[in-house]
Amino acid sequence: MGRAGAFQVMEIANPFPRVPERDGALPWRVLAGVEGDGWIEPFRFSPDIKALNGTMVTVDGYMLSYDDAPKQREFLLTAYQAHCPFCMPGGMMSMIDVSMDLPIPVSEGIVTVRGPLTVIEEEGYGLLYAIPNAAPV
Repeated sequence: MGRAGAFQVMEIANPFPRVPERDGALPWRVLAGVEGDGWIEPFRFSPDIKALNGTMVTVDGYMLSYDDAPKQREFLLTAYQAHCPFCMPGGMMSMIDVSMDLPIPVSEGIVTVRGPLTVIEEEGYGLLYAIPNAAPV
């Protein structure tokens, strides 16, 4: 019998569209500056992320609605176009819980919202970011 070769991990290209960066919008790569996994190690936010807590931000993203209504007041804003709510590319760092005063139409394209970013550091909430009182841009 021959020797088993070393196990090789290959990077697989993400087939799902990611929101492009643009001037005036908070880049998702900044929100990805989180260490830990939330299971074994608690999440640890970079100083850049902590400095954003409570500030007004503009974010571009894909809408992942919570139900089938044609307009949504609450939804997830994601860095990647979702194919399944249980298999989000990018993990917890690529989702923001958005609550709006007025509902907006569901969109399969990129939507832009503006509001105060909340960095959720307490364990057990399930998400890392929220924008309450968001408005469409």
